[in-house]
Amino acid sequence: MLIPELSKTPRRNRDLLVIPRYAGSKRRHWPLIVGHGHYDAIIEPFAGGGSLSSRFATTWPAGAVFAADQNGCVRAVWQCWADPGLHEAVYQAMDALIATILAEFSASLDYLGYTMAELSPRPAREAIALKTAVLLPETWPALKAEYEAGLAVVDIADPARLAAVALALHAVTFGGVSRDTPGSEALNISPNYGQLEKLATAKWRYAFPPAPGRISVGRHWEEAIAHLEASSCSQALAIVDPPYWLPYTPGTRRRGTGGMTPAYPGHRPHDPATLAMAVDSARRLAGSDKVRRLVVTNYFSAELDSHLGELASFVGLHIQRLDLGLLAGLNKTRAAVTRARDTAWILSREKPVSYYQEELNLWAS
Repeated sequence: MLIPELSKTPRRNRDLLVIPRYAGSKRRHWPLIVGHGHYDAIIEPFAGGGSLSSRFATTWPAGAVFAADQNGCVRAVWQCWADPGLHEAVYQAMDALIATILAEFSASLDYLGYTMAELSPRPAREAIALKTAVLLPETWPALKAEYEAGLAVVDIADPARLAAVALALHAVTFGGVSRDTPGSEALNISPNYGQLEKLATAKWRYAFPPAPGRISVGRHWEEAIAHLEASSCSQALAIVDPPYWLPYTPGTRRRGTGGMTPAYPGHRPHDPATLAMAVDSARRLAGSDKVRRLVVTNYFSAELDSHLGELASFVGLHIQRLDLGLLAGLNKTRAAVTRARDTAWILSREKPVSYYQEELNLWAS
C-alpha cells in the first residue's frame, strides 16, 4: 500500500469540525438550529465535535464561544483550537501519529498478503480480531491507553499532545465513536480498516477551523453557563446536545439486550442522571436573560418532552419540537427495531413558525 508523503499533503477543514468524525454531529441541521436570528455568542455545555460552534465562528467571527466537556481529550482539542500558538504543535504531533499508524497498517497488510477487498467479507469475529491484533498490534494499544489516561484529567499539562491523540484516535475508529465498557474505564472500540484505508489515500490533512473572537472551555456544563453569565453577551444561541437518554425498554432490542449502546466514555443511556443532566442544563439556560434561542437535542421520550414543555411554560418561552429522524451513523441500520427518533426542542423568545415556514424563511434569507 502506498502511504502519502504527509509533508506534501495540504491542510484543509471544509467540513468545519473541531473534531472530525465525532459521534452525533448536528452540522447538517445547522439551518434549522440557528433559525433566522443573529447572535453574539454560542454556548455548548456538552462540546463534543464542535460542528455548531465552528459554523457559528465562520458566520459571526466576532462572536464568543462558551463550551465545556468532561472528556479531557475533547477539551484539549478545544483548548488548542482557541490558541493559534498551539496549532502547529498539534499538527506535528498528529502527523507523526498518523504516519506511525499508517506505516504499521501497511506493513501488517503486506505481511498478511491481504487487500482491503479481501478483508471486507470475512466473518465479523475474525475481522474484529484482524482490526486489533493484526492491523495495529503496537500503535493501537498505545494510542488507546494514552486516550484513556486523558479522559478524566483536570489540568491538561500538554494540550497539544493530548489533542493530537484525540484527533488521531477518532480518525481511525468506526463512526468516530469512543465508547467505554460500563463498569470499566477501558475504551470498548477498535480501529476500522475502512478508515485506515481512507487515511492512507487521503489528499488532505486536518486543519483547525477558523476560530471566533473568544473561546472559553470548561470541564463541567455549569462552568460554561457561568462564563456566559459573566460575559457582556446578551443574544446567545444555546445548544444543549448532551449524551442521549432513553427509558429502558426491552423493545429497543439493541444488540439483543434491550439497551441503547453508549456513544461516549461514561455515557449511560438509561441512567436517570443522564436525563437529569439534559433537563438541569436546559433549565439553567432557559432562565438566563443572556439566551435568545435554546435548542435541546436528544432522543424523543415522553419524559423529556414533558419536562421541556413544563419548562417553557414556566419561564414564558415559546417551544417547537422538530423530528430530525434517525440519528445518522448510530441507529440508522436498526430503524425497524430501535424506534429512537432524534429530536430538537427549540425554546425561544420569538413565536415559532412551522417547520416548513422555517425552511422557507431560511431560503428567502
